Amino acid sequence: ADAPALALSMVALTLALSYRESPSAATAVGMGLAVSATMSVKALYLSIGLPVLAVVLFARRPRHLAYAIGAALALGLALALPWGLADVWDQSVDYHLDAAGDRTPGANFNKVVSTLGDRDLPLVVASGLALAAGLVRWRRPRLLAGMGPEPTEDRPPALPSPDLLLGLWLAGSALVLLAEHPLWRPHLSMLIPPAALLVARHAPPWSALAVAAIVVVPYHVVHVWPVLWPEGRDGDEAAVVVELDALPDGAWAISDDPGIVWRAGRRTPADLVDGSRLRIDSDRLTPEGVAAEAADPRVCAVVVWSSRFGAWEDLPALLAEEGYEPALTLDDDRVVYVRPDCEAPT
Repeated sequence: ADAPALALSMVALTLALSYRESPSAATAVGMGLAVSATMSVKALYLSIGLPVLAVVLFARRPRHLAYAIGAALALGLALALPWGLADVWDQSVDYHLDAAGDRTPGANFNKVVSTLGDRDLPLVVASGLALAAGLVRWRRPRLLAGMGPEPTEDRPPALPSPDLLLGLWLAGSALVLLAEHPLWRPHLSMLIPPAALLVARHAPPWSALAVAAIVVVPYHVVHVWPVLWPEGRDGDEAAVVVELDALPDGAWAISDDPGIVWRAGRRTPADLVDGSRLRIDSDRLTPEGVAAEAADPRVCAVVVWSSRFGAWEDLPALLAEEGYEPALTLDDDRVVYVRPDCEAPT
């Protein structure tokens, strides 16, 4: 959900910048809708509400603030009601609270720093250069002359700067990550757009960027190559795909790594498209539940690919009760179970 949530966050930011230029009720409603849509996809991205709130408060238009909040609430209800408010709350809020443990801001900070260094080193270096360039310009005010539009009657001078809006978004996102538990590395993607936009606004000299790119980019490409182009573990994924390809036409499969199932062109039961550790730790995904889904006549294979399913000592016996047999054993945590007599009705 991170990618669509980020896209919707960018829509909200674009509307906030538009509202900054020309406040209107329609734009206020649009901002509320965009923030609500973002949080409906992933509530973790609530920090995008900070620049939206700031730009409306600076405009001193309470009616527009009411429009934005009303639009956000209306869309949230419209998206949740068809599924049942209780179920939506259970799966989007209680689900995460059940799995959450003690907050560890210090450990989260270390994880944020190490992940940015591992996966976003060019942006980290560019941010440092932009910060240095910004400090130089701050020490030499004449360089700032003409960088912004002059105040007019339609544009009061007390508008929030784009830097403030981006800074609020970035700082709010960082605080969310420090408070989150458990913190997953993909969630750091919420830091990238505001950081990249701040770099663009305070771009360092091209010569400095070129030197940094020559030094950093080759190392970075080599470092992240296994992430960009994963080849599996000794070709084991290909062996699993071969097993799944041999299933009857229309057969479904289950795995704690649903990507393997999808790469084989197979479907998986709706409740098992997310085999995450979070669902297991919150007891929303159990070996009994997996075995019950495996009993579906359309399901012909269960792929145990990690310690998530592999840690369940009773899962093999539960699958055996449903007629499954090991067809491919790679190691203790990676076994493909197949139901030989499966016909996969359509």
